[in-house]
Amino acid sequence: MYEMLGGILISLTKWILGRIAKKKLSDKEFVEYITAYQKKREHAGQAALDWEEALKQAQEENSK
Repeated sequence: MYEMLGGILISLTKWILGRIAKKKLSDKEFVEYITAYQKKREHAGQAALDWEEALKQAQEENSK
């Protein structure tokens, strides 16, 4: 049951992304696209955490 739903969802997601990109994505291109998107989001999250830490350090140095 879950395998069938997963297969449908993956196929539907590939179709939607293919329509957005105006081309048909192969399985390899689809996996590369998702992986790159996840890495970009991970990097953005880490940059936000680094910024917050730098802000805290600057506030501590400013209060001294």
